[in-house]
Amino acid sequence: MINNTEIERGILGACLIEPKAIFVAIDKLKTEYFYLNEHQLIFAAIAEMFHANRGIDLVTLCEHLEKSGGLDRVGGRSYIASLAGGTITSGNIKSYIDSVIDLAQRREAIRIGQDLIARANGQEDIISAIGKTGDELFSLESMGDEGGAVEIGSIAGDVYESIMELHAGKKRPGLSLGIDSLDDFTCLEPGQYVAVGARPSIGKSMLATHILDSVSRQGKYGLFFSVEMPKEDVTKRLLASTGNIPSHFLRTGNWDRESIDKLLGEAIGVVGKSKILIDDSPSISPIQIWARSRQTARKFDLGCIIIDYLQIVNPHTREGNREGEIRAMSSSFKALARTLKVPVIVLCQLSRRVEERKDKKPELSDFRESGSIEQDADLALLLHRPDKYGLTEKIDIRGRQYDSQGKLCVLIAKQRGGVSGVAVWCDVNMEQTKIHKEKILWE
Repeated sequence: MINNTEIERGILGACLIEPKAIFVAIDKLKTEYFYLNEHQLIFAAIAEMFHANRGIDLVTLCEHLEKSGGLDRVGGRSYIASLAGGTITSGNIKSYIDSVIDLAQRREAIRIGQDLIARANGQEDIISAIGKTGDELFSLESMGDEGGAVEIGSIAGDVYESIMELHAGKKRPGLSLGIDSLDDFTCLEPGQYVAVGARPSIGKSMLATHILDSVSRQGKYGLFFSVEMPKEDVTKRLLASTGNIPSHFLRTGNWDRESIDKLLGEAIGVVGKSKILIDDSPSISPIQIWARSRQTARKFDLGCIIIDYLQIVNPHTREGNREGEIRAMSSSFKALARTLKVPVIVLCQLSRRVEERKDKKPELSDFRESGSIEQDADLALLLHRPDKYGLTEKIDIRGRQYDSQGKLCVLIAKQRGGVSGVAVWCDVNMEQTKIHKEKILWE
């Protein structure tokens, strides 16, 4: 089995000689990273003494091990004494710790692979086996990199420079969502977890393709996990909105106007060059979304990841109840955004309570089956389209009356560190699955 016991000895010896080495080792290493059982016992004893705020040296360590009955099991006082003669110091211990972590990862990778072979040869459901293996592999990748506190002074300068660049107009805080008035209040930021909620047929997927197109026009790739629609239908939606073509022409192939031929040809030229990636795998699981997102992020400069939609993603593990499954998936996608430093947008179907209200307006509490979605989200957008329900009342926007027909309301229901409660009204053409950037109102 892959190991280097001399490096392990050197790290343990450095901990006995230099207090600074202990801090570095305790921060990065876990007991199980050591290969020899004797070294695991010694490091566990050092960690126990450290957390008990006890002095650590050759004498005190031997006393601690003797009281716990572990001194003979590690080779006695003579073995502990032999550790102190190493050349590793607090100044160079980091590289040796990295070596121990690397070797531990390799051993764990071998174990995970062997376990998967055993599961594949056994009676366990293969999808479940792959899911468990995926969980273990993701944990393996972060071994030794669990983060930690930093002095605020070390980042304050960079934060100040970023703020001043924003003030001077030298950069945007994030990517545009493609709706001008909405961009005045929010944007897509790295590591952001965004929830977009609406009832069926209101415009979730239309907003998703609009955002994908906007991100593409800004030079970034958008990754779209279309669990609900096949990739061909997504492409037809993009062609319809780009070419201002009624979508039923593209669904049926029936039209007799030369103008449609021209519009479709122009739309193909635009959509064909767009930086949009579509994965329409049915019954995809969070583990698969994680794996494919990571793989895609290595190949392309991702601007966003969109999942359409949360409630039909297949949980790879069963939590016993739907609320627990949604909570686990929401937490997983929030972690994905933080890990890849890419905004992750999750479309969600809201509960039927929306339709029980007279005005049919959604609320933050309408996220179905789990309140964890609204808690996890850094940005929550709720969609409302009055004409979907046959409502003809005028909408009041800052004291003026407007016709609600053909309009989509995007409500910023929640925004960490930003304004909320702002409603942006956009002109939409549902037949072309298109959101118009112009003629936008907000309240």
